[in-house]
Amino acid sequence: MLWQLMLAASLVVLVAVFGGVLLLLARPWLKWLQPLLLCLAIGVLLGSAFLHLIPEALELSASPHPVMLAVLFGFLLFHGLEQGLHWHRHELPSSAERLPSYARMNLLGDGLHNAVDGILIGASFLVDPALGWATTLAVVWHELPKELSDVAILLHGGASFKRAIALNALCSLPVFAGALLLYLAGQWLVLPLAALLAITAGGFLYIALIDLYPLLKGLWQQRLLSQHLALFTGIGLMLGFVLLEGH
Repeated sequence: MLWQLMLAASLVVLVAVFGGVLLLLARPWLKWLQPLLLCLAIGVLLGSAFLHLIPEALELSASPHPVMLAVLFGFLLFHGLEQGLHWHRHELPSSAERLPSYARMNLLGDGLHNAVDGILIGASFLVDPALGWATTLAVVWHELPKELSDVAILLHGGASFKRAIALNALCSLPVFAGALLLYLAGQWLVLPLAALLAITAGGFLYIALIDLYPLLKGLWQQRLLSQHLALFTGIGLMLGFVLLEGH
């Protein structure tokens, strides 16, 4: 079963690379697409938090209050981490090539999310390999728009295509750690999955509302309809994937 688990985790990593390759193919139109991709990213983050992560955490928790406290904790945790990144940036030489804090925060949130996905995949394989593959397909299905938006955020932050794809792929690797953790722990370890999901949701909300949304200032006056459509498309994609996962 271990080889199946590693193959399942590898598929999640391949999706991260595939998202970057898709954007690379659209490179000639990237300048026109970037504001729309930024809106899509905000929609995907909001949809992932409100429609996927928080509802799943609520299903795993006996009470909604610990879940919402964990969401709040995640929001404040990412705020504190970003302030630390700002302080660290001022302490380092300004000539060093560095991504803006919102891009680094999104990478952090994506890494945590992928670790949780790995835990969910590992737990599913422990129950039944067939359930493990079903969970893997569900994760891959809803990860593709998220990975597209992650690469778009890195590109907006000034990363090259090569660096954006490499960093995004690197942040998908925690899926292996999460899957192996569950596999090695077996039935002896009980992880607070609801709390992990909720904290990730809080981080996604912080990135979408505090980091990315202000970047749209001045852009809303241009192609207003198309940007709104991109925003709601991101939310709609996550809603569609959640509905499909329910069948």
